[in-house]
Amino acid sequence: TGLEAPARPAGSSPQPQPPALDGRSLLPLLRATGAAGTPPLQDAAPEGWPEDAYSQFFGHGEGRGLYDVRMLRTERHKLVYYPHDVDELYDEQGDPWELHNLAGEPAYQPLREELQARLERRMAEAGPGHPAAPALP
Repeated sequence: TGLEAPARPAGSSPQPQPPALDGRSLLPLLRATGAAGTPPLQDAAPEGWPEDAYSQFFGHGEGRGLYDVRMLRTERHKLVYYPHDVDELYDEQGDPWELHNLAGEPAYQPLREELQARLERRMAEAGPGHPAAPALP
């Protein structure tokens, strides 16, 4: 999972954030302190921050749309949605190397449905993105 960050993080300059820049400043997260004896952010997300992370990627070049991907990451699980391929679901604690895709496992279908619903909400919040990107079925 990657993080795209500008050379000067939002909120670190007296200049206003450009309107085309999507996102928010990570400085509150970096300045957060944990409970006594724990690293910052070890306990929970700071107030006003989501409990999951959402990411989207819209391919490159002429093949745009073919390599689109969206991802939802919780504390323990990661769901990766590929519009034109097989989805992936991983238990990041039990399988940190992501070697066993749980998306097709019947025992994990309730979790997959829950994460997919959260992913769909985050996709709606983010907007349509690339015009050729299909919605979840």
